[in-house]
Amino acid sequence: MIVTSGLLSKAKQRNFLYVEGSDDKNVFIHLLNHHGITTPDPAQRGYFKGRDEHFEIKDCDGIYNLLEIFRVALKGDADNKRYGVVIDADTDTNTGNTANWRRLLKILNDFGYHDVPLAPE
Repeated sequence: MIVTSGLLSKAKQRNFLYVEGSDDKNVFIHLLNHHGITTPDPAQRGYFKGRDEHFEIKDCDGIYNLLEIFRVALKGDADNKRYGVVIDADTDTNTGNTANWRRLLKILNDFGYHDVPLAPE
């Protein structure tokens, strides 16, 4: 996960986790709840447990949409946001996954993030 952050008030700071699809979103909702990072309470689902800090898991409906949504988000008001990106590793690393990582890497490099591994571990 790649995260950007700064010294911001909790009220201003927004956090986003971009995932490829609805299954991924549901997995992360349950995973975060299970580990006590968030609460299963639907009224508080968009907040970290014990903190007044908002976050949102965005189902991007596919890898190409995810990459474009992430690119557009970085063009916006990135100073008040932190991002996480989850890309499925269910494809052959010699074709799809490596190509998707390179696409993500290019987006990050274009916005000045150069301390990113050339390949996922």
